[in-house]
Amino acid sequence: MKDENFKLAFICELPKEHFPFWDDGLAAALRYLNQKYNWQIDIYNLPSIDNPILSPNYDFVLFWGALNRLQHEQKLFKKQGLCFAGGPTFHPNIKNFDIIFAESRVDFKELKKWGVSTIQAFGTNTQLFRPIPGQQKVWDYIYPAAFAKWKRFDKFVEKVKKEKASGLTVGYMQPGGWEKECYEVCLKNGVVVLPWVPHNVMPWLYNASRVCLITADEHGGCQRTVLEAKACGIDVVIISDSPKLLELNDLEREDVLKNWDEKSYGEKLRKGIFSVFT
Repeated sequence: MKDENFKLAFICELPKEHFPFWDDGLAAALRYLNQKYNWQIDIYNLPSIDNPILSPNYDFVLFWGALNRLQHEQKLFKKQGLCFAGGPTFHPNIKNFDIIFAESRVDFKELKKWGVSTIQAFGTNTQLFRPIPGQQKVWDYIYPAAFAKWKRFDKFVEKVKKEKASGLTVGYMQPGGWEKECYEVCLKNGVVVLPWVPHNVMPWLYNASRVCLITADEHGGCQRTVLEAKACGIDVVIISDSPKLLELNDLEREDVLKNWDEKSYGEKLRKGIFSVFT
C-alpha cells in the first residue's frame, strides 16, 4: 500500500453542535496525514448527516467511538478500524475491526487480549495547545471536564477550598440537567463554571490558570486534558487512582512535543492502517 492517492474515511460521533469546532489531537493527526502524505481524508460525523451512506471506494474506513455502538454490529467496509474512545474493552463487535487504536496503555493491553491487532496511538494538538506569552494568570486551578459524577468535582472543590484558592471548571453540561450537582457544587463554593467551549478557546483558559487539577475517579478519562495542559506549559496535579492518568503523570512538556504530538499520533495511525494491508 502506498501513500499516493490513499483514500481514508473517518467516521466519528460527536454532538452536532460541537463538531464544527473539533480540533483536538486526533483532528490534528488526520490533518497531518493529509498535509504530509497527501492522503484524501473525508470526515463524517454521524449526528450531523441525514443519510449516513458512504461510498465503497475508500481504501480504509476509520471509526471513532465505543465498541458497543449500533454502527459496529456488522463489518460495513472491506478494511476498517476503530479509534477506541472508551467503554468496555470487550464486545462481540470487536471482530468487525481489522485494527484498533487505543489511547492508553491500559486499554491497549486489554484490547490485545482478544486477538485483534492493536496499537497505542494518542496525542494532542501542539499547534493549538501551547504557551501564550503575556496571558495573565486569573485562576489558581482549572479543571476542564464534562460535568459527570465520575469526574468528582466535589474533590476539586474540596482542594480549592482547603487552599483558599480560586478555581475554574469548564465542560459539557449534560442535557436535561442530568447530574447538574456536578456544577452546582462548584457554584455553591465560589468556583467559576463555564459550559463547553470550542477547542480554540481552551488554550487561553489553560494559560490563564496556574495549575490543571484533575480529580477523576479510578476509571480514568481526562487523558486529553493532561496532554493539553502540559503542552500549554502549566503544571498538572492528578488526584486520582486512574492508571490511565497516572501513566501520563511524569511527562514533561518536551516529552509531549516529541512523542505525544499530532505528528507522532498521525504516524502511528498510518503505520497501523498500512499494517492491515500486509
